[in-house]
Amino acid sequence: MSVTVSALTCGWLTGAASGFLDGEPGVIRVPVLSFVVEHPAGLVLFDSGLAAELAQDPAGAGRMADL
Repeated sequence: MSVTVSALTCGWLTGAASGFLDGEPGVIRVPVLSFVVEHPAGLVLFDSGLAAELAQDPAGAGRMADL
């Protein structure tokens, strides 16, 4: 049985590096990923998405709101 996992780049986030690495200066650009699992029984798309709280209260969800 062969299983393959592939990453898909679905976009990019650019923001303060300190939002990703505590205390780091500057700006960082990171990919937004989802994954496709190819299995003999079929395909699975895995995307953890963002916290549901982000849609209701972006400021209350932490640093992601700044991005």
